[in-house]
Amino acid sequence: MPHFKNYPKILYRFGNELDPVVTQNLATYVDIIDQVKDDITIYADYTVLDGDRPDILSYRMYGDIRYYWLFFYINDNLKEEGWPLTSQEVFDQMKKYYPHQYIRTYGNWFKSDFKIGNRATGKKSGAFGDIVQTYPDTGQIVVNTIDGKEFQKSEVVEAGFGFFNPDTIEIQRTGPQYDAIHHYEDATGKYVDIDPLNEPSGVTPVTFSERFVEENEKRKRIKIIKPDVIGQIYSEFNKALR
Repeated sequence: MPHFKNYPKILYRFGNELDPVVTQNLATYVDIIDQVKDDITIYADYTVLDGDRPDILSYRMYGDIRYYWLFFYINDNLKEEGWPLTSQEVFDQMKKYYPHQYIRTYGNWFKSDFKIGNRATGKKSGAFGDIVQTYPDTGQIVVNTIDGKEFQKSEVVEAGFGFFNPDTIEIQRTGPQYDAIHHYEDATGKYVDIDPLNEPSGVTPVTFSERFVEENEKRKRIKIIKPDVIGQIYSEFNKALR
């Protein structure tokens, strides 16, 4: 990457190599960007579009791809969390992080056999799988279903492995794990607790998928250096490196 060629060189030994090699010292710190971080006159607000890559955005804003790294220097959220995902990447990541199925019930299962590691079996759908997570505060159970079958709303689910008189619950809602409720909010957006045995009212449910999307949307709102000063900032930074 052209940006790193200006970093001073040091001898560095990689891994188990016996001999050090000459490489750029990426730990070098220059505070030029910090000096102008609070100067709002050199910045503009920007919302990253679907498909925007750092190099593409740099070319579109400045006519040159070499300024791409400055987006990360002036936006702490990008530096810490990475570049925003596209809509498709968001969906793919949600399926990766939340691959199972959830069950929502108003039944009191908290002292039953609906525990992590036990089997859950739908009496109507024939869906079954191991319980991998439970959320007592929101009345939800996450099941790693097997053979592609899915639980159905209003069906009865048994816990255990065919023992006599197994514990049962009735499903009120079910679906992909990423559509389970992450938390509830009041009118001011504050987290609120609910009674998991009853349908909550006066509060807004926020699903795992909605929260995932919202966090990605926050990362899209960034600052960029205005085109008329980008050359000067870039030049001063590299001068300080040298």
